[in-house]
Amino acid sequence: MNGIHRRESASLQVAPWLSTSPTGAIVEEGRPFVVVSGHVERAWTESCSEDLPCSASWRDENSLEWKRFELPASARQADLTNKDGVSEDTRVMLASQTTCDTDLRLALRSQLPRLIRNEQTESQPQCGQEKSRTHWIEASETVEDLVDRHIDLVSGLFDAPSTSGPCWHGNAQGVAFRSTGELVSRWHRSAASGEPRMALIVRLARTLPDLLARTCNRPRHVLRRERQLKFVGQIQEVDSSCLRWLARQPGATVAEKAGVKQMAMAVVRVEDVDTPENRVVRDLLIRGAWACDRYVREHRSASEHPRVVQVKRFRHLMRELLFTTPIAEASRLVGIPQPNYVLQHDPRYQVLWQAYIQLVRQQMLEDSVWRWRQRLFAEHFTICLIAALEEIVSLPGQRLSVILDHSGQPFHVESLAELVASHCGDVLLQLEQNAGQFIDLRTTLGPWRLNSQAQGKVDLVLGHQLHQHPLIPRRLAELGPDAVLVRRSESQPPWIAAFWTMLEFDLVQDRLDDRVISLTEAIQELGSDAPQRALLVQPAAANGTSSVTRTVDLDDSRGVRIRLPLQHDFAQMVEHVKWTLGLN
Repeated sequence: MNGIHRRESASLQVAPWLSTSPTGAIVEEGRPFVVVSGHVERAWTESCSEDLPCSASWRDENSLEWKRFELPASARQADLTNKDGVSEDTRVMLASQTTCDTDLRLALRSQLPRLIRNEQTESQPQCGQEKSRTHWIEASETVEDLVDRHIDLVSGLFDAPSTSGPCWHGNAQGVAFRSTGELVSRWHRSAASGEPRMALIVRLARTLPDLLARTCNRPRHVLRRERQLKFVGQIQEVDSSCLRWLARQPGATVAEKAGVKQMAMAVVRVEDVDTPENRVVRDLLIRGAWACDRYVREHRSASEHPRVVQVKRFRHLMRELLFTTPIAEASRLVGIPQPNYVLQHDPRYQVLWQAYIQLVRQQMLEDSVWRWRQRLFAEHFTICLIAALEEIVSLPGQRLSVILDHSGQPFHVESLAELVASHCGDVLLQLEQNAGQFIDLRTTLGPWRLNSQAQGKVDLVLGHQLHQHPLIPRRLAELGPDAVLVRRSESQPPWIAAFWTMLEFDLVQDRLDDRVISLTEAIQELGSDAPQRALLVQPAAANGTSSVTRTVDLDDSRGVRIRLPLQHDFAQMVEHVKWTLGLN
């Protein structure tokens, strides 16, 4: 490994099925993983505070145990004039109980740039930036939109009221229990065509303008004691420092010491708006204006929609308040402060503090998820798989009758026993991301019953659950699929459909064909344990070299490039899933 590691066997992968020895440890695009010996218990990097997620573990033909840890992507920022990807160096640390700690140095190249926060908010925004947008920036905007929609989807599911029908759904111990039907319904609505999403900044734009204007124009102030030169006849208060200053002046009397101008040092009280609560309000204006910029940029195609227009007005108001009101005299806020009495109990500042905390939490979540955008895309595709299965099993002739529960909601089942049989499991969601994903590891999905007895049922197995399903080939974990569908019936052998995702737009070179070829070769090397069908999913950028959706077919493997979010071409995705399951 040419000095890349010490006392540890490790290899770098730019795709789950491509193993390489990183002589230079340079990752050009791709989705990087690191494969290490099975006795490695923990892996982490300098770039993020959380441990690297272990996506798979397996034993090879020599009974040696291996583990695969996913690596975070770059989070380097670039402005709208960036004409290339960004680069970042990082170091992976490995720890185990049997060997000394070791490290692996990596150089990430051709990475998507993180759009820089609008530093012009505190001065004046520059004009003409929209004309200089590049393909890299457009791809980054597409991913930002995906991240925001996904976070809004999870937040909306968490805020949904509990239900007490035949199957209870609600929140418990920080986890939201939601049915697959509710998840799919909200997933479809989160990307409804022509309708900008109901984001947090939209709700703030509806509730905060009047309160912000009143607070910024008449902020709370305090009287501070300062020492200033005052005319002798106007002095009302002095302290020991003022007396010492007077004693140092030449002269025998006060009049002589006051000099020609007859001024002496005195204690005066001045109004000051530089208080903790006003610093919070000032930071709210800066963060809010940046959130408005991001929302308007994402919904550029719907610029005349009432939500977008309202956000534009809110952005203009916040910039005006930041530059023209007394709140501009407050100093910059450093870190996230603890709320003082005013922020907790003052009627004006209490509302602004709650809005500020919501905005900060969302932006911190967006920042942390950005490095794990590959895993977030995999989860986005997993929800698409669930929606596709719901679509496939709801074809005519599958469900026999309709009954209503006490709330009037329809259940397309024949009886309560049929309801239990048709329940495809609950999706457990966490409000805090786990390396870019929100679906709890304890989530178990399926089975979905297909149209006929011959087609059987389908289980959905997530990547970290491969070793728990008895029908999944043991060596399939070596290729690291994000999800596997198992179609099983009593009369036929099990049908394995494996899915991989890669959040790469191939802006430098179209590599979809090469990846499908390498995936096919990797599957063939597995021998008889190979899955029946494999599907590789990549996104298509809004513009640029990879702007069109297309399909690459090769034996029992298929690669597709499709638009984001996947709801836009859902019918096409359903057909790909049916092909992978052998249903068409």
